[in-house]
Amino acid sequence: MALITSKINLDLIDRIIRRNERIALSAGAKRQIKRCRRFLDDKLKSGGEAIYGINTGFGALYNQSISSSDLEQLQENLVI
Repeated sequence: MALITSKINLDLIDRIIRRNERIALSAGAKRQIKRCRRFLDDKLKSGGEAIYGINTGFGALYNQSISSSDLEQLQENLVI
């Protein structure tokens, strides 16, 4: 597995795909992701606050609230 410490760009992605290289997140990146996730979870639990793209629609639908029961599906749809 190659250690990549630079920013990701299209050339790097192309190299990774063509060489079928394995990639992994650093421990620091994982910590940052978990910290951000806790922040979002806390914001959502406190309720009432619209967070664009997290519990609202996108673009012209920015002012449409997404019900808490549909948040997981919204995020899955974004990835797809």
